[in-house]
This record gives sequence, structure tokens and C-alpha cells, in this order.
Amino acid sequence: MLDRFFEWQKSRSDPRFKSYREARLIYENYIYGKRIQFDLLSPLQCKEALHNERLRRAENLYRQAITLSRNSDALGDVATGLYQLGMLLHLQGRFSEAQKPLEESIRILEELPKTGQSKQATVSGCHYHLGIMACRKGDIYRGKQHLEKSLEIDESNSDIQGMSLTRAALNKCNELAKSGIGEWKEA
Repeated sequence: MLDRFFEWQKSRSDPRFKSYREARLIYENYIYGKRIQFDLLSPLQCKEALHNERLRRAENLYRQAITLSRNSDALGDVATGLYQLGMLLHLQGRFSEAQKPLEESIRILEELPKTGQSKQATVSGCHYHLGIMACRKGDIYRGKQHLEKSLEIDESNSDIQGMSLTRAALNKCNELAKSGIGEWKEA
């Protein structure tokens, strides 16, 4: 809650926080309003998200916030923006494009001297999304690696919700591996 207050306060005077906050609010309103679950994401939901004007605006705002954060040498904020951008691209079904910002976010956060619990949660989220996308594309081995890493972080943070979501995605990935179907089928 305090983080949101700080974000709001900073957004009143700092363009990078303003861009990030507006993008995050657009994205969150969309996924909560549509009750999006990434492990149940359908091609139709991806298509709708891809063509949504507000989400296109959010993408531009995330990119702007990332650029402004890079220019300010605010690497933690760069990593957070990249994570958010990766989730948005995943939502839109742009899996190949989503992979790069998620991987870069992990790389940045792992190179920072102190990685607190919220930054570890971001790393976990990146692995979660990378895992689902890899499984969806039929790369079960890599998908399971990412999901297992996400679960390991969630367990170390005692993140009950994260553990539940990641276990559900791991179960789907394991079912896929047993069935030999090749790609993640929609629910």
C-alpha cells in the first residue's frame, strides 16, 4: 500500500513515474476487469487484448517509462517496467516479443547488489510468464525450468498466491509432457 502511495506521489512530479503509473493502471484495470488468468489465457483473449486501444497506450507508456528510467540510471525501475511490459505482451499473445523484456528484467535484478522480497517477487513473476509461454510453444523442458524457479522463489518468500498459481501452471505443463501433445491447449 505504501508503495502505491509513493508511486502516486512521485507521479505528480516525475514523468517516468507518471508514465509507469498510468500504464500500470490501464493494464491492471483490463486484466482485473476481464478476470484474466494467464494459465487459462485463450487465443480469443489474446486477440482482444492485442486490438485494445487502451492496452496499446499502456505499451507506449511502459516503453516511455523504461526509457526515462534508463536515462536516470534507475535500474530497479527499468526492471519493473520491463516485467510489466513483458506481461502486457504475453497478454496480447506476443510471446516472442515478451520473452526479451522478461529475461532482461531478471538479468538486471540479479545483478543489483540488494534484491529484496519485492524484487524477488518480480523475478518469480518473470519466470512464471516465461514458463507458461515456453510450455504453450511446446518447449516443456524450458517451461518447467522457469516454473520451478518461480515456485522456488515463491516458497522462499512464503508467497501463497504465487505458489498456488505456479503449481497450477506446473501441473498443466506436466500434463502436457505426459500426453505428448506438443502445445498447451486452451481450457
